[in-house]
Amino acid sequence: MAKDHYVAQTYLKSFSVEHKEGFVNAIRKNDLKQLNAIPVKSICYKIDWGTNSYFPNNPRVIEDYLKPFESKWTTCIKALSDEKFDIEIKYLMSGYMAYLKTYTPTATRLGEKGLSEVVRQTYEVLERKELLNPDSKYASIIKKIQKGGGVRVDVKTDYAKALGVQSLYSILQWHLRFPWRILMNDTSIPFITSDNPVCWQYWNEHYYPDLYFPITPKIALLIHPTREVNTTVVDASMAINLEGVKLFNTLVVKCAEDLVIFSKDFGVEALVREFKDWRVEKLVTKLPHEKGTLIWTQDRPVNNIEQKS
Repeated sequence: MAKDHYVAQTYLKSFSVEHKEGFVNAIRKNDLKQLNAIPVKSICYKIDWGTNSYFPNNPRVIEDYLKPFESKWTTCIKALSDEKFDIEIKYLMSGYMAYLKTYTPTATRLGEKGLSEVVRQTYEVLERKELLNPDSKYASIIKKIQKGGGVRVDVKTDYAKALGVQSLYSILQWHLRFPWRILMNDTSIPFITSDNPVCWQYWNEHYYPDLYFPITPKIALLIHPTREVNTTVVDASMAINLEGVKLFNTLVVKCAEDLVIFSKDFGVEALVREFKDWRVEKLVTKLPHEKGTLIWTQDRPVNNIEQKS
């Protein structure tokens, strides 16, 4: 059995506590337990997470994908620190971000829900069609199912992950299409990260969200997608102020599946306590369209307690 880190140790080591490389601080959202100076090898892993039965010829295909990206992560960080990143660095970082967006437990959970909604919608269309058929052989069965609460669609985790693998390179290419803003943090508060480090920041309901990704306590990335692809993409480094750091750290806590990870404690426990009930969920909007329904989804952090009430 393999101990697979869905967030690479190479990445997490950048958030090491001072003078203890490979050790980080963490707080769990589910019980607010604080873990001080714990080894990165002890977190963000699942047994055989990288083994997938839907690739019988190569069940560990995800390892082949990750090798060129993980091995160059330190090189990428140095380039960003020196403000000398180029298209090669951008490609390497895009590859690892694509993995984090598709293969973490958070991404897989959201993928399962999205797939189940599509299947459910397809079934409901067939169900309505069958009920309108006067010669239907299944109308009575359908009505019994409806009385019992309707159908439930369960998607296999491996299937959701397999679809994620198939989308990796298209997501990588999406990252390359838009301007990058490297956020340089010289404030008194460091950037933090989590077990779900790639976050969507929704500034406005009517615009595409930005992608935010903390890279080290001093460096983070913001990708701003536009409706039209800019053929003259200009990437840039820029300083971020204290309010900006606080905003993005709050976003990280909201998007964390459970574990918030940091190098230096500046009151992280209070931040986690305030947003412990938040998690990224797949919000589904159904819009009637001709004879069917359009399904529009967003992956965004929500307060689960408020949502259930």
